[in-house]
Amino acid sequence: MKLGIAQVRSTNDLSANLDMISDVLARLPHAELVVFPEYAVLCADNRTMVANARTAGEWISLLAPIAKSHGLAYAVAGLPTLENNAIYNDFLVLDATGSCLACYHKRHIFPWPSPSASGPDEATLFKPGRQPVSLELSGLRLGLTTCFDLRFSNVFQDLQGCDAFLCPSAFSTITGPVHWKLLLQARAVEFQSWVVGIGAPAPYYGHSLAATPWGDIAWEANHDKDEIHLLDIDKDIVEETRRRLPMS
Repeated sequence: MKLGIAQVRSTNDLSANLDMISDVLARLPHAELVVFPEYAVLCADNRTMVANARTAGEWISLLAPIAKSHGLAYAVAGLPTLENNAIYNDFLVLDATGSCLACYHKRHIFPWPSPSASGPDEATLFKPGRQPVSLELSGLRLGLTTCFDLRFSNVFQDLQGCDAFLCPSAFSTITGPVHWKLLLQARAVEFQSWVVGIGAPAPYYGHSLAATPWGDIAWEANHDKDEIHLLDIDKDIVEETRRRLPMS
């Protein structure tokens, strides 16, 4: 699979962020899926997030035309999504026609105040989800996780057997230097899968990173720059690693 990784900044301007997403897709015409950081669609304080909250269907209606116009599948996380009188942090994957392939409620909510003065305070905004979500795309089984989920092995265990895990994030600059790379590589080794962390850059930690099923770093971005990259997710490496070191 040709996976587009988009480490890009976003703001509290929803319309400008949608234009940015469209511009990035235009730069990755050969990608089979492009994944953006958490809060790429909207990075704002709680009041603004609540004012812009939508149902999943409304988010799909808003975001689908971008997929259609480029003929590309893409994924965004951090969407404030209304459901049963609560707001969830949603990870939405759309195919190249704008149809929804998967929708995941972030299961573990960051307990500290926002790492950025311009971002949401998750603990007072979002309700945690409960269900694991994965999807098939381009011959791969992809497991969906978001940011703080990375610390919880059970989230990945519930998706056992996935070829790759996607983890859009807005990681703190306090924890990021010590924990980000360690956790991504640990999950890759533990589950013998590709693990791709798509990080929001400064004021968040950035450092988007792809770890192979053996734990090697296939690619890593910088901290404070917008970067896009086309990564080849090779399923043969998954199968070779699992044959080389059986763990079941």
